[in-house]
Amino acid sequence: MSIFTGEITSEELKKNVVVRVIFPDSPFDLEQINTKQKTMYLLHGIMGSSGDWIRFTRLEQFARLYNFTIVMADAGSSFYANMRYGGNYKTFFAEELPEILSCYTKLPEDTFICGQSMGGYGCMKIGLNYPEKYVAIGSLSGALMMGSSERDKKPGSPGDIARRAAFGENTELREEDDCAALARKAAKLDKRPEIIHICGTEDFLYEDNEEFDRLLSEIGYKHDYWTDKGAHTWNFWDAKMPLLMERLCEFV
Repeated sequence: MSIFTGEITSEELKKNVVVRVIFPDSPFDLEQINTKQKTMYLLHGIMGSSGDWIRFTRLEQFARLYNFTIVMADAGSSFYANMRYGGNYKTFFAEELPEILSCYTKLPEDTFICGQSMGGYGCMKIGLNYPEKYVAIGSLSGALMMGSSERDKKPGSPGDIARRAAFGENTELREEDDCAALARKAAKLDKRPEIIHICGTEDFLYEDNEEFDRLLSEIGYKHDYWTDKGAHTWNFWDAKMPLLMERLCEFV
């Protein structure tokens, strides 16, 4: 497969950003399961980088098998927010990054947004803020009930520092950062993205995902929720990504 790695200049973030794009082309011994071309924006976790999915999983193989062009970009520990103290990461991923990439390559029209951990929260938030842009959202072990969780709020912890930078000193969520509020709003729309969220039963975010599943059911937002034995690990996400891709292919 071809992989582009480079830097782009972002006005929203006021800095250069590392971007990686996997193009599902040119295998010699890997026949595609699905031939329809699709785009996936894939978001990384807290204290991670755009290279994590390439380093720790078989993402290149999955991209070819299910024919996804995959776009990844560095987001630091931003929670994919338009940060109180930092860059506008929500706007960057949803608006600026696709616009910049369109100057250099034509991405497939059917677009999905996925991610794990912080990226599982980020993809849900961005997908629900821009429901017209995405066919479906795929969240793996996402921190989906960010507004109600006390996790990582220990003063001075990496999670607490990141939350304060993203959401402000009292870490109170705006509607644009609250997946629950966004889901309630999107549930009223005629056209909204499909939702799949997946979590291991030993994951510290399992209860968040259980609560989000109950919320979606209560508001009538049709969705897929999958659980299996597993923790907050790359082994779990590597095992679930091809299953997620297979399901996403059914939406187009």
